[in-house]
Amino acid sequence: MASPALAHDELVGTDLLANESDGTVQALELSFSNSIITVGTEIIVTGPADASASDGKPSVAGPVVTQRLLPDLAEGTYTVAWRVVSSDGHPIEGGFVFFVESDGSADPDQIASIEDDPRSGDDEGSSASEATSDEAGSSGMPLG
Repeated sequence: MASPALAHDELVGTDLLANESDGTVQALELSFSNSIITVGTEIIVTGPADASASDGKPSVAGPVVTQRLLPDLAEGTYTVAWRVVSSDGHPIEGGFVFFVESDGSADPDQIASIEDDPRSGDDEGSSASEATSDEAGSSGMPLG
């Protein structure tokens, strides 16, 4: 008897969490199609001049992974590289970019997926040209 095929979980949404009083970006949130295994979760956020913008380690709550960001982010483009362990035990990874305005705010509708790296050999990644803020897809981007 054949066993059922297991599919890796997928990133189904990304969001930028802002301070209610002044609109400055405080964290980013990644939502997956299933609960994520806590071990192996890593999110690297770099800003202008490749400075780290992460504040502490990411937190995992079922299918939602949250990464706090440093206060008073400088204006510019921020790159996010993420890696989590899918509920089936396999690592999945991806990346996206967002832009912080001079007042510290960012438009969550302007999150853009990073193109798949053809060298990764991963045929399961989504096409970045079709990705939106709700599906900033997988890439072969190395972490850490």
